[in-house]
Amino acid sequence: MASCDGSPTPCNAYWLLVIAPHWPRMYAVLRADFLHRARRLADGGAAGPFDDIDPGLERQPGAGFLTVDVFPASATTRPSTEVG
Repeated sequence: MASCDGSPTPCNAYWLLVIAPHWPRMYAVLRADFLHRARRLADGGAAGPFDDIDPGLERQPGAGFLTVDVFPASATTRPSTEVG
């Protein structure tokens, strides 16, 4: 991708320098995860793909949404929410 004058855009330059060298491995991992979750969906229904993602992810049966605990109890520290 290039700008109107033919020079590479900053996003394209970043892609070429940072992501492109690692893309084949990144793509393989993403594809494997996608296929794994598709199999889990086929085998276990809607809950299947989410059961092994993260302990802080909880599916609410019948509610149609997921709850994500971004600060699970296993975390050793939590950021302060106090406003001073």
